[in-house]
Amino acid sequence: MEHTPAGARHEPASGAGEAGVGLGERAGDLERDAPDVDASLLDSIEERLADVERALARLDEGTYGTCEVCGATIDDTVLADAPATRFCPEHLPFGPG
Repeated sequence: MEHTPAGARHEPASGAGEAGVGLGERAGDLERDAPDVDASLLDSIEERLADVERALARLDEGTYGTCEVCGATIDDTVLADAPATRFCPEHLPFGPG
C-alpha cells in the first residue's frame, strides 16, 4: 500500500481530473465505453444530477427551500427527505419534488 506523506498532494489516476474535462464529457465517455449501460438508468442519473445542480443554484441565489411557483416555504422535513424539492405540496403537479 502506498503511503502519501502529510501535506503531500495525491495525484488522481491517469485521465482522472484532467483540466478542461467536465463531468458531462466523462459521462459521455462512460456511455461510449460501456454500451451495455442501461440508457434509462443513465437518463435517471443525469436527471438527478440536474436536480442537485438546480438546488445548489437556488441555494446560491437564496431561494432554496421555497416553492418555485408561489414562494411558500417548503417544510424542513420535506427538504430533509428530498433535498432537491422545488415545489410546495400544493404545486407538486408542476414538476418533480
